[in-house]
Amino acid sequence: MLLSVSLSACTGKTGHAKHLADSIRNRQIDSSVVAGIATHTEQTWSVIDSLEEVEAVSPQRISYYRALTYYKIGDRQNTEKYLVKALDGNKLLVDNRELFYRSADLLASSMINRHEYKKALAVATLGFEASKADQSQAGRRWVALLLNAMGYCEMQL
Repeated sequence: MLLSVSLSACTGKTGHAKHLADSIRNRQIDSSVVAGIATHTEQTWSVIDSLEEVEAVSPQRISYYRALTYYKIGDRQNTEKYLVKALDGNKLLVDNRELFYRSADLLASSMINRHEYKKALAVATLGFEASKADQSQAGRRWVALLLNAMGYCEMQL
């Protein structure tokens, strides 16, 4: 809140400053949750539940966090379930393109591991099409990674 007010005063663009403050806050939350998953998986569940309860981040980010936590403990079925939710309606693409690309890549990889190449190809293509339209450095990087997954699927079909 203080950051948002400070940024508003400095820029004179309240809408832009709020967007910037929200972006910074979301990155801090992302970093904290991912670090928690890596080191304290059990406590991470309550953090994710709390974030969801107070609507601190979008439902798609919550699904992404849950998917990563399930991935960390080796629960493939729930990992995929929450990745599908994270990608649903492409809302995560608007919220955070990088998380959208990561979700598509992780879901496609999981499906490839189960030899579900048609489904994996569809997911990788979804991520590829979105990243192809993204002219940022991250977008270009994900184009290559998702194209690789698509090519592998095509070879297996």
